[in-house]
Amino acid sequence: MSTQVDIKAVLKSLRTRKNHLRKKWFESKPFHYLCIDNFLPIQMADNLLRCYPNPQLDGWIETNYTTQINKQRCESGFPEPIDEFFSLTAMPEFTRLISEITDINNLIPDPKQIGGGMHQILPGGFLDVHIDFNFHPELKLHRQLNLLLYLNKDWKREYEGCLELWFYFEVIRTRAILSPSLSEKLELSE
Repeated sequence: MSTQVDIKAVLKSLRTRKNHLRKKWFESKPFHYLCIDNFLPIQMADNLLRCYPNPQLDGWIETNYTTQINKQRCESGFPEPIDEFFSLTAMPEFTRLISEITDINNLIPDPKQIGGGMHQILPGGFLDVHIDFNFHPELKLHRQLNLLLYLNKDWKREYEGCLELWFYFEVIRTRAILSPSLSEKLELSE
């Protein structure tokens, strides 16, 4: 299956499910977020997983802070299938569909993947509760949406590592816990 066919399949699937996804986005509590299961054709997801670089290869940047230990990120030099995935998410048709689902207009993908790109947490590592930056350090634009694609095949709950979206204001403390269990899951959060 060619990448062009995969991209068309992803866009067609989003267009077909747009109204349902929009409803889920606006019904989510305590803030807007959305999980899109079966976001990618399984062959495309498997291809991304297969080409995902080994943590010992050059190009990974280690990040060890208070909120993250044994975490690596890579913001450039992606293998071709991963680069094609990022190209898909930067396509005007894709960003327009996401805007129609979320009502967030004029979405602009980050051309440098600052804070984005590929990430992996090594055994014994973690990414603790934290706040992502609101304003892009170079573009000086407000960051409005995070898009996460999990490539965790055969993930088990005992591995831990669920994504927790927290809302914390005075005495109101709620959170949404999202499992990274499917290799073809896409998560959007405001």
